[in-house]
Amino acid sequence: MKKKHNKIEIIILCIGAILVMSLLGICFSELKEYSSIIITLLVIDIIVLVLYKHNTRTPESIFKSKIKNIINTYDSVLAKVDVNILPDLSDKDIVYIDKFEDLIDTQGETKKPIFYSIAERTVSFVLIDHNLVCYSIIRENEDLIDPVERKLIVAKEKKNVRDIDESILAELDRTTIIKLPNVGSYKVSPIRKKDTKKEETIEENNKVDDIDEII
Repeated sequence: MKKKHNKIEIIILCIGAILVMSLLGICFSELKEYSSIIITLLVIDIIVLVLYKHNTRTPESIFKSKIKNIINTYDSVLAKVDVNILPDLSDKDIVYIDKFEDLIDTQGETKKPIFYSIAERTVSFVLIDHNLVCYSIIRENEDLIDPVERKLIVAKEKKNVRDIDESILAELDRTTIIKLPNVGSYKVSPIRKKDTKKEETIEENNKVDDIDEII
């Protein structure tokens, strides 16, 4: 398919080259009145070439073009980082933002830099503001998982588990199933408190028995 596209592109370029040569030839001849026709055909050829290249772009070229445009446009608020130096964010509120433009709006409000990491076919953008983490992912296709995104999902799951209200657990009087969004279900059993009064009574009885044995 790629070879076919290349052949068509070459044909369009060849037609354009022929038209340019014809225009030059006409300019130095007595057929100058036909120059307007050649110019019109040349303009049409250029338009066809531009439209053809645009309509036959691969997902990879579209992805790379979009990332290049974002980095060039928002370079002043972006900071490139390595995915391996991302700190543990499991103690923060993590929010996924679907549109990169909305992340830029958040940056404008918080005045915090946006860290970005480039993977093979995905790019992650992360903004950290106190206890809030906002992130957006741009992918070549929707089925891809970004390395930073994977870490953030794990961190979010850890926080969901940590945020279970301990007071609720303390008040449980029987085994209960607790469901956490995006994490799963957990079976939680109540902590059985020792009956101190009963233990004290047993201990006193034991002491009485010991005294009787001594007597």
